[in-house]
Formats: sequence, structure tokens, C-alpha cells
Amino acid sequence: MNDFSVQPAAAPIDPRNRFLPPRYFVRRLAGNTPEVWAAIPAIPILTDIFGEETRPHNTKIQLAWDNDCLYLRAQGQDDNFVLKPDLAPDDPGFWTQDHIEFRFLPDPAAYLDQAQFILTLDGRCFDSLGLWQEGDIAATATKITGSRFEVSLRIPLAKVGLAPQPGDVLKGLTAHTRWGGGTIDIAACTACQCGFPHYERFAEFIFSGEDAPPVLLDDLRIEHDVLPAGEVGAELELVNLLAEPLAGFLCLDRDKGPGAVGAANRRRVNLVPGKNRLRVTLFLERPQLNRYRFTLELEGRRRELAAIALRAGVPPLDLAKLDLRHPYLLFDEEMIAQLRQKAEHPILTPIATGICSVLTKTPEEDAGGLALANQAGNYAPAFALTGDPKLIEYATASVRLAMKRLELGPYTDLHEGGVSGSLAIAYDTFYPHLSEADREVWRRLLRRFLELHLRTARERHWNCTCNVNANPVCNGGGGLLALALLGEDPEAAESLYLARKLIQQHLDYCYGGQGGNCEGMQYWQYGGENFGRFAYVLERVLGTDDGMLSHPAIVNSPNMIRAALCPDGCLHGVNDTIPRPVGGELMWLIAARTGDPFALWYGDHSQRTNQALEARGRHVPYRAGFWGLVWRPDLPEAAIQPPLPTAYVLPDIQYSIMRSSPNYDCRLAAGFKGARPPYSHHNQADAGAFFIHLSAERLLIDPGYYKPEPSDHCLPLINGK
Repeated sequence: MNDFSVQPAAAPIDPRNRFLPPRYFVRRLAGNTPEVWAAIPAIPILTDIFGEETRPHNTKIQLAWDNDCLYLRAQGQDDNFVLKPDLAPDDPGFWTQDHIEFRFLPDPAAYLDQAQFILTLDGRCFDSLGLWQEGDIAATATKITGSRFEVSLRIPLAKVGLAPQPGDVLKGLTAHTRWGGGTIDIAACTACQCGFPHYERFAEFIFSGEDAPPVLLDDLRIEHDVLPAGEVGAELELVNLLAEPLAGFLCLDRDKGPGAVGAANRRRVNLVPGKNRLRVTLFLERPQLNRYRFTLELEGRRRELAAIALRAGVPPLDLAKLDLRHPYLLFDEEMIAQLRQKAEHPILTPIATGICSVLTKTPEEDAGGLALANQAGNYAPAFALTGDPKLIEYATASVRLAMKRLELGPYTDLHEGGVSGSLAIAYDTFYPHLSEADREVWRRLLRRFLELHLRTARERHWNCTCNVNANPVCNGGGGLLALALLGEDPEAAESLYLARKLIQQHLDYCYGGQGGNCEGMQYWQYGGENFGRFAYVLERVLGTDDGMLSHPAIVNSPNMIRAALCPDGCLHGVNDTIPRPVGGELMWLIAARTGDPFALWYGDHSQRTNQALEARGRHVPYRAGFWGLVWRPDLPEAAIQPPLPTAYVLPDIQYSIMRSSPNYDCRLAAGFKGARPPYSHHNQADAGAFFIHLSAERLLIDPGYYKPEPSDHCLPLINGK
């Protein structure tokens, strides 16, 4: 057995979160016999859609082609098949049974015009092009015996608009979707959502010619279900198709971004005819995906066998190593001392005053359960600033009333997620001052919300798995609840695991590596703040934030301000956004962690501008609260603005802006929005929208909030259209 390792290598950052696609080779098929298929490589490893957990079902998926057709063959095993033979292929529920999915882009320039094939394990097929209705595709189930299945699919190339030549690349994915555990379980060839057309995460399928190498990379086994960070042992299966031994070199490259090719790890190998097992060591990180390219060098010629993209998963939790003596989430003695000192800072005093306004607010006897739970959470920051014991009584009285009146839906949502986080911090803050009977009342309320998050996350409901702001609100709130109850509720660990895992969707798809967020300013603001709160407290409790706050998308998020700050001191209104100076609290977090002077200035500017708007009687939503006190560095007020770019493009979201001078209150500013794939439901029909501001007056505006028609926006006309 050969053994060699891949070590970390520094590399620049990819604008799309450093993702590089896996690469698999589609070999030519000369017949349809078992012997011929034995010379076709399988996808060497299938993972969950995050690229961080392997699946235990030993599914083998092969792709091949000839001059007329594209072929797929899948086989594997399962002890609990879910099949619905009574469903027609065009039934909306057809996909809710065990199946193999094959999705690809016939035209790489038309990224939304995807061809999707769903092949059930008993040989029935649906495709998005309607070929199944015309009898143009052949789907068969060769056998389904006991726990074993084998299915195949033949797709005429001409019917899907393909005429490949050796070396051509087909962007797509293939996956095995199971329902036997009661919820969806996907084993995919790339870290990509299957339910939404995220073509940027598609794998690359390369059509091979007659000169394909005489060796297959047919399998890659990793010793862990959840991939750990650091060095990870793996075992390759290389198949020598020749009748004689082969001697050469296996090269393993770790790529961390476009153009970021590390030094090859080159090791001599001797391959006997047939199967050969080789031991390798990979190096994985979280949350970054790394790509590994396997290349064989024979007689001085290097040819790639495959490339895979993986990352580390959520690490296991060892409660015995954690100090879970309340308060441990946020308001411990050290934090309280810092907050009381910062509350005297002129820029923060209005926030502190607002927090302490609850000193005179007793529980609202007529309020609903959710409002009372929210009120209970609001007492904790005031207690941290004042130490007033009556706030403990108010909070506990609110909790008791909430227990009587609380009516929750089947799934956590924005309001429940927001209340969950504040309740968690309040329980942790008040715990040392509560009787055991009162603690149990609090725990019963917290468990109601914890169970709601668990149900939502276990079922992979949209609120916890979407790309947009609902994800960090719901998972952030549920995660904070789990952290507060880690030593007291047996299900808290699972809730925390799911929150840490599923919140990655938001980071992967809603952001880009240059800091752009595709939703628009206000959704970026409250999604980002909830994301930041969870990551911040996670780090305080576990000693790690899972790399979330050091991710380039977060560190570079001040670029959202650079691309959107207008001469009136507010941000533009593109993408369902209220034109206000939102995001100041989040910028204080960035300033505290990175020392970014622009982020500090904008946080202070946001606070000053909101105060001025409020003094003029204007409505001021999304202003900074107690997290502003927590996050703002204890530094003098930042009154001098660092220069803004006079011409700036944020490619992640295709926003651009031009200013007549580098000060935000310049005489003239104009902005333009390009067209980014619709990864957010807050994207509108506004590709090409523009706005113009003159001397702080908004002359041409984007109307912002929920204006779905193109005629609602300032758009250029091209040939009268």
C-alpha cells in the first residue's frame, strides 16, 4: 500500500467563495455489456450537498457516451427503499421517492435552461424537456433484488442539443436521493443544492476520447462519516485495465481557488492488473471547500483521472470540555463591565438609553405569547447595564404569561427565530438569580422554541435551508437556544449541530467572496446580524466560530457600503430595500474583529444619521440595539470618513456606483445594477436598473420594496424594449 500526504498551501481567494468544481471523465462506450461497463469509471465519492459528510450507501454512478447517446448507470444498496409506482412522472410528488438525478446545462450560456432527469430505482423517468412523454429516452431497472438496485438511462444527444467532441465539458450534477429515513438524504457528486439551479456549483463532466488513460480512479473511501478538519486518511481504488503491470507516478494537487494550484505531491506507484488500493492523506478545512486533482503520469505523460471538492464538517461536541456554568453566553462579569463603560460613550449613550427604557415596562397583561416571550428577552440587556433586580421579576412574569398564551406554528420563522435568540441570552443571564422552580418555567418555554427549530431543521424545511435571511435568523436563534441549554436538554446538541450545518447555506450562496450579498441592503443587514450573533456566541462558548466570521464574504462585507452609500447618507433602494443607513451594527462587528477604519466610521455614521432622521420625525427601522454596545470597539468616535471609491463595481452582486468625489456627500452619484442569477427571492425584474442623486436629492430612484414589474424601475430601453 502506498502512502503520501497533501499539506496546506496558501492561495488567493476566488470571488465565488473559492469554489472549484469537481471534475469527472465521461468515457466512450463501445457496447453495453458488463465487461464494457467495467472499463467505465464511477464517480469516486458522493457526499451530502455541503461536501462535508460521506454517505453510507455505496452508490456507484457511471456516465458514458458514444456518438448518439449519453448513458447513466447506477447501482447500490439500501435496506429501506421508498418507491411510489402509482405516481405518474409529471406528478409534482414524483421526486419524493428514491431516485437518481442527472441535471446539466445543454447550453452553458443559458444557465437557467437546465435539463433535469429523475430516474426512480424501479426504472421510471421524468425529464424537464418532456422526452419521457415522446418515448425518446430509455430508462430501465435491470434489477432490484433485496437491498440491491441497478438502473440505467439512455439520453439521445441530439434531443438535448448536445454534439460533444473529446475534451468538451458538460456542467452538471448527479445524485442519489433517498427518503427511507423519513427526510430527504442526498448523496451528490458536488457540493450543490439539488432543488435550486445553482449552476455555479455544478461539477464538470469531461468527454474522453479514444486515448483515455488505461487506469480508472473508481473509488475513494474516507474513514469518517463527518469529515474532520486537518489531515484525513483516505483510500483510493485505481483500476489498471491492462493485462500487464504499470509503473508511473500518481500526482495529487490541492487547489484552493482559480489560479491557486499548489505544488504537486508526486509519488511513484506500481499498479498490478485490476484493482489497486492506495492510501492517501487529504487536508480539509471549514468552511472552505478544497479541490483535489488526481493525475497519473505514465511514460512522461500526465493525464487527470478525476478531481473532487471536499471540506470539513461540523466537528463533534465534547460537553465534558465546556464550562457551562451560567452565564456563559454573553453577559458574564467581564462583558457587563465593558458594556457599562461603553454606555458612557457619546455615540452609544442613545442606545443604552433605549435599552434601559424597559425599566418602567411591566409585563403586558394583554399581549400574545410570542410578544411576551420577546419582552422577556428584552429585559436582559437592561439588567446587564443596571443590575436592577426587578427586571428579573418582570422577565419571569413575562415567561409565565407566555407559557399560557403561546401558540406556535409547525415551523420556526423570522419572529420565532428572533425571539429564540433573545430568550436564550435572557435565560443564561438571569439563571444565577432564579429559583429552581423559576428556572424550570424558563426551560419549558425555551424547549418549545427548541423543539420548533429541531422540527424545522430535521425536515430540511425552507426556513432553515434557504439561502436568504430566514436561514441565519432561524438557525441563529435555534443555535443560541441550543447553546443556552447544552447541559440541560438532551436534544440541544442535535439542534446546535443542525444550526451550525445548515447556516452554511446562507454563507455559500447568498454571499460572494468580495462581500456582496445578493438580497439587498436591509436583508443583508438583519440576516448578517443574526448570522454574526450566532457565530460570535458560538466562539465564546466552544472556542470556534466554524470559520464564519473570518470568511472572506464577511470580512469584505464593508464593500456592500462602498457600493451603495449615497450622498444623502443612506443606502440605495435596490432589491426590496428601504433607503436607510442600515448595517451599522454589523460594521461595528467587522471593525472590532479586523480593525477596518471604514467599517468603524460607517457604524458611527449610521448611528449619527439615524439620530438626525429621528429628530426630523422620520421613521428609523433597523437601528442598532444592544448588540451595538457589545460589538462597537471602545474607541473614540470616528468622525473623519475614509475615502470612498469614485468608481466602484462589486462583481458578487453586479452593483456599481460612480461618485463625483470620494466623500459620501458628494455632489453627484449614479448607480447601476447588472444581472445576477436569482439566488434570492428579493431579486426583482430590474436588471439594468439605475439611479441618480444630485446634491443629496434622489432624482431617479429605484423604488425598492416589493416592486416586481420592470416598469416599476428606471431601466434603459434597447431598441424600444
